[in-house]
Amino acid sequence: MNSSLNIRKLLLLTLLLCSVATLYAQEFSNKGKEFWIAYPAHIDGTQSVMGLYITSDVNTTGTVKVGSTTTLNFTVSANQVTRVFLGSSTGVDASNNDVYLNMADGVKSNAAIKINSNDPIVVYSHIIRSARSGASLIIPTQVLGNEYIAPSFGSVTVSQPGQGTGGAQGGIGQITVIATQANTTIEITPTAAGGSRVAGTPFQVTLLAEGDVYQFQAASQADLSGTKIRSIATAGSGGCKPIAVFSSSTWSPFECAGASGGDNLYQQLFPTRSWGKQFV
Repeated sequence: MNSSLNIRKLLLLTLLLCSVATLYAQEFSNKGKEFWIAYPAHIDGTQSVMGLYITSDVNTTGTVKVGSTTTLNFTVSANQVTRVFLGSSTGVDASNNDVYLNMADGVKSNAAIKINSNDPIVVYSHIIRSARSGASLIIPTQVLGNEYIAPSFGSVTVSQPGQGTGGAQGGIGQITVIATQANTTIEITPTAAGGSRVAGTPFQVTLLAEGDVYQFQAASQADLSGTKIRSIATAGSGGCKPIAVFSSSTWSPFECAGASGGDNLYQQLFPTRSWGKQFV
């Protein structure tokens, strides 16, 4: 009996040591060879443009896969920036139609943008149209986790010029999730209601293939701060899968009463396991 108990204790200690070793060995650099990017809904729709900015400290090459139909090759010179633009106008490198996300609560298959390189690179993503602009650092696949908490921002209703008759507009907060592996089940607990989803009530969505993207939009002007997003293990799924998560808004005037302008919010989230207790 004592021998059996000691063996169990030894196995438990081994598992704990493995977990600690894995935690401290985890890479948290923003430099990597693989990246997943989402193109959330924007007040200007596909008239907006996404710019991808790629740089490295060495000469390297790679590819940008735009949805399931287009693959672009790129070259980076050391300490220089290579730009790739996705849009619907002339002069862009590829169309944004396959990857632009217009769902209020749904999945779009093969709608992620995937960047691969032969050497470590750094990537920024920028969504812009006219004076409306939002940008994010993109984190590589090895930094992705399975649990996130979203920052967001409420909005106000203002008269937005250039939108038909100039009627009242309010920002729409949204959470966007990319599956980096097939058969990924995610659970979202929104802090604000949207469509049939109830604030504070978890719901689950399954993404069948890598590159599938789910987008949830809250009611206009709602604040999704504190929304929890995680991937969960299900029967036959092979455990929790790493996911890429973005918090954004279609457009926000930032609480400025009577404002006629604003910007879209756009931020890729860091997993909670990368959070710390000391900051400078």
